[in-house]
Amino acid sequence: GHVGVCKQCPYGAQCPGGSSVVAQNGQWGWINDTSSQTVSDLISLPPGMGCDTQSDKSNCTRFDSCSAGRKGILCGRCAAGYGAVLFSSRCVHEDECLQDWGWFGPLFIFGSIGYCGFLLMLGMSDYR
Repeated sequence: GHVGVCKQCPYGAQCPGGSSVVAQNGQWGWINDTSSQTVSDLISLPPGMGCDTQSDKSNCTRFDSCSAGRKGILCGRCAAGYGAVLFSSRCVHEDECLQDWGWFGPLFIFGSIGYCGFLLMLGMSDYR
């Protein structure tokens, strides 16, 4: 049989046993030696990008796990079926995407009316 060599658990990871290396909260790692499948020390990602053990622990199963809806190198992309949230690192499912924009319609309408009123007042001040 094959006898494995024990290695130190990388910084920022948990090693529950065997060859399993799991990211800690907010961390992300990669294979730095493909021949020996050695995982590098993990790095901290901005909030909401790396796996989040508080909200989706089931998603934190590997050293390169990302938060829900994110994927890729450094968890830098939204997964298929997810979209980026403006001014946030979150990716939300496409079914939720339009829910965050409910405020935009009324704001646009009232803002447009207010701007038109402002322009009318500016124009009328020339006739006084």
